[in-house]
Amino acid sequence: MLFSQPSTKKVEDLARLSFQTTPVYIDVDDGRTKVTNKGLQRGYCVVPSAKESVLLYSFLKKNLTKKVMVFFSSCNSVK
Repeated sequence: MLFSQPSTKKVEDLARLSFQTTPVYIDVDDGRTKVTNKGLQRGYCVVPSAKESVLLYSFLKKNLTKKVMVFFSSCNSVK
């Protein structure tokens, strides 16, 4: 799973190069009338578990100057 904030052309290119199948993009703001923050964008895409670590590392390395939040399903996933 890759969480992207924001989803830019570069993130889409990274996803296209890294995934064996077409990524699934989900807009988490559908139907909302209020925005959390005017400049904030949220999103994520589904990836095979075998590619998670490599893709996350690549994404974080390419976005060193940006603020990125990564969520894990459990504490064991972080270790």
